[in-house]
Amino acid sequence: MSVETTIDTSRVRDAASCLVWLAKLAADPVNDEAKLALSQLLASEGAFEDSARIPLGMVQSQPANLPAVEQLASIFSNAGDAERLAPAVARLRAQA
Repeated sequence: MSVETTIDTSRVRDAASCLVWLAKLAADPVNDEAKLALSQLLASEGAFEDSARIPLGMVQSQPANLPAVEQLASIFSNAGDAERLAPAVARLRAQA
């Protein structure tokens, strides 16, 4: 994990402030780690659609981005969305 995405717990006290902080980091187009961390936080809060938009955008611009495809598979699995999970799993198998 890069220094830019390491959470300083003395500054981030709750999920809402962490969300704001990660959103600022994720605004950087090359900070994939922050984007995936933001997606994970959103998914943990049950915001599966918002969470999925992040790695979907990453995969559209970088089709071989394995961490983003893994994040999509995790989100769809946790949401119980077998229909959208199947293509993500197929993509992971193809990249393995």
